[in-house]
Amino acid sequence: MRRSLLAVFFLGLAIALAWDFSGFWEQYLYYRTAASSGREQVSDPSEPGEVIVVLTGDAGRIPRALELLRARPQSRLLISGAGKGANLTELLNQQGNSMVDLGQVWNRISVESSSASTVENAYFSGKEWNDSPPSRIILVTSDYHMGRSLAIFQKAFPGMPIFPYAVSSPVPASSAGFLWKLGSEYWKSTAYRLGRLFGL
Repeated sequence: MRRSLLAVFFLGLAIALAWDFSGFWEQYLYYRTAASSGREQVSDPSEPGEVIVVLTGDAGRIPRALELLRARPQSRLLISGAGKGANLTELLNQQGNSMVDLGQVWNRISVESSSASTVENAYFSGKEWNDSPPSRIILVTSDYHMGRSLAIFQKAFPGMPIFPYAVSSPVPASSAGFLWKLGSEYWKSTAYRLGRLFGL
């Protein structure tokens, strides 16, 4: 009897996890398609008070955010999670061709170097603008990372318009490294959602 109950429990657990992962996978595919399609992900024109927040991590995030900044003349860019002691010059010197014509937008870029997690990205981003919150946020991060990042920023800044801007992961989707990244992000996402469910 006990074995039967355990078998039913683990079967139910496996089905629940499979169903939950399918939702995560569908969300990832949505942002992956948005990132790789070449279409503009934010159709609204640039407006005063708009802040582009790019979360450091994968190599393609900052170059894409710089392209977005050039295309949106009223935006400011916050690079969040640059690491202790990082300064803007050192950080941008690592961005290759993205440095072209950087002088045109240099004064609209700032760096936040205190955060070490996505939750801290949101917290310390808020500290950067203090009593002058932006009119809206354009959130730039990798396709697989966007779902949880967007949820965290929406919780941190309730009522503020936040537009997701996904960037294709530089790791091939068929590689073991990418599967590890995706699996890791799924468990982080699950832990975050459970934490919110239980008020943590």
